[in-house]
Amino acid sequence: MFEELDDHHQQEFLEDRPDAQVAEILSRMAPDDAVDIVGELDEERREPVLALLPVSHRVKVRALLGYDPAQAGGLMSPDFVLLGGTTPAGDALQAVRQARSRRSC
Repeated sequence: MFEELDDHHQQEFLEDRPDAQVAEILSRMAPDDAVDIVGELDEERREPVLALLPVSHRVKVRALLGYDPAQAGGLMSPDFVLLGGTTPAGDALQAVRQARSRRSC
């Protein structure tokens, strides 16, 4: 639900939250969505919040921070689904759905 808020309301919501709570919220978001929020945090708050993210999530967010947010690297997610070349379309769609549901848990 948080991801559906506009940028202004997201920032307003996070403004008064402790760093640990902000990190908890970001850890539940897709890395490409979380990086948008991190990029909007005050510079002095950015590193402490990043340090509280789980390592795998922090690595992805940091990598995405290195890209221009308006270019492909800044818009894409680093997550992917690897399938064999002979995977039927229905199975491929199911694999993508399963990956998305695991990501949002």
